Amino acid sequence: SSAGIRSSRWPWRRPVQPRAIVSPLGADPLPEVVEERYFSLPNGAASRDTALKIVGSFGRPEVRNSVEQAMARIRRFRDDVEWQIFDGPPSPEDLAGVDLWVDPAVDENDFDGFVAEALVVGLPIVATRVPINVLRLEQGRTGFLTPPRDPNEMTHAILAGLFKTEVVQSRQSAARQTVSKFRARQRLRILTRIYESLITTSP
Repeated sequence: SSAGIRSSRWPWRRPVQPRAIVSPLGADPLPEVVEERYFSLPNGAASRDTALKIVGSFGRPEVRNSVEQAMARIRRFRDDVEWQIFDGPPSPEDLAGVDLWVDPAVDENDFDGFVAEALVVGLPIVATRVPINVLRLEQGRTGFLTPPRDPNEMTHAILAGLFKTEVVQSRQSAARQTVSKFRARQRLRILTRIYESLITTSP
């Protein structure tokens, strides 16, 4: 079967720390900042018209069980899906080489999913409903949200994201209109507004 998990190893590494996702003084959370090189990929993510569909994820030990369970379920329905596990942070070109990005985070302190980067390059997204992903995907408006540690729901979302174009298009359209929130200049604009507000309201 061509369905399988492809990776040289599962990396044992310290999770990347969140990139200042909480704004000062308890205001609304700020979006992450995505490096400009992800925005500069020509024409967004590549459109792959091939029989084999590639699902991508960033590997870390705590998500291994979720990936393996979901892949076992996918094998029951499809033999044309492969799961690519990246040992290091995926480049824009890495992301453009997959058809769908999955973040199977199981802990609310796991910020290592690279969902924002995948959104920026134009991929359909399936991510577990941890707080950071709810923020990244705007309550599910720009991607599929599934319960953590629920391989059945994740499997259904992955198959929908890969093979039900009409289900995906509205989310991708919403993502294209909103990914500018991940630009550094947008973060600076919001922070400037916050600090100006603090100055004007201080006694």
